[in-house]
Amino acid sequence: MVTIDVATEADRVAVRRLVDGAVLSLGAVSLPERLAAGDVLLATQADRVHGTLIASPDGRTTRIVAVAVRRRRRGRGIGSALVEAAAQRWAPLVAACRADVVGFWRGNSFQVIETDDDRHTLRWDG
Repeated sequence: MVTIDVATEADRVAVRRLVDGAVLSLGAVSLPERLAAGDVLLATQADRVHGTLIASPDGRTTRIVAVAVRRRRRGRGIGSALVEAAAQRWAPLVAACRADVVGFWRGNSFQVIETDDDRHTLRWDG
């Protein structure tokens, strides 16, 4: 069973490794700031970190900046568990993604609200 918790500064290296391993960019988002604000979720099982979600709330909506799951653990519901935990914590949610992962977001009840070339913006209102 996967446990979802709020990440702390002590988890920074694990979070960074997951994001880098998934070849994701945080853009202008500061990981230390998001950790300090409690906006990073961590998926663990048997004391091992398997996934992370980094959020950036702005008062009206919360942008999901990144969802990263260890390659060997993908397809087992960890990313969906992270998104579900984010939905319980923040709403509404928005996310931007490449066309090849739109199915993941749609499978988590997100709706495409904008498409620009190979990028899609999706929203979940609850």
